[in-house]
Amino acid sequence: MSSPLHQFEIHTVLPLTVAGYDISLTNSSVFMFLAVITSTLFLVLGMKKKALIPGRFQAAAEMLHNSVANIVSDTAGENSKPYFPLIFSIFIFILSCNMLGMIPYSFTVTSHILITVILGLIVFFAVTLTGFARHGLHFFSLFIPHGTPLLLAVASGGFTLALLPLPVLINVALTGFEFFVAGLQAYIFSILAAVYLHDALELH
Repeated sequence: MSSPLHQFEIHTVLPLTVAGYDISLTNSSVFMFLAVITSTLFLVLGMKKKALIPGRFQAAAEMLHNSVANIVSDTAGENSKPYFPLIFSIFIFILSCNMLGMIPYSFTVTSHILITVILGLIVFFAVTLTGFARHGLHFFSLFIPHGTPLLLAVASGGFTLALLPLPVLINVALTGFEFFVAGLQAYIFSILAAVYLHDALELH
């Protein structure tokens, strides 16, 4: 019997070595390529006709675009418009990876912390460079705002999940919850990126 963790294991699909460096194609990179290809095709085909009365694909593409655009403008302000492509790209990439991971026997790229760390570093460096370019050394004031108390308290809450008695209903509920989490992760990552971008642009 295979281990339940087998679906999260990274293995080589096509071994490649260049100048002594191992750049082999893995199942993780394959699904990242698939995420980029499927999301690109979805957006290109969805906006191809540009009909006044949108079809399903166009409506879905416009809904995703407008949702992220609203997140960026509402959270980071009007000055954040030039950074919309970055945040939208991160959003659609995470969403595509998560949705592909919902397919049985597939691979969920975002299940590995390295991927989310790299995406986080992209946002970190983009925000930091933006802050310094806009405010110079005054950007450091963001990290210790004026009047900050020495001790800060953070309260966190929890939630409980009541399991349904029937196994079929449990599976349906958990699958629906997984789809919800797949979109939620992309949403949270995007809105946090917009929040940090707002701080870098406005320093408050």
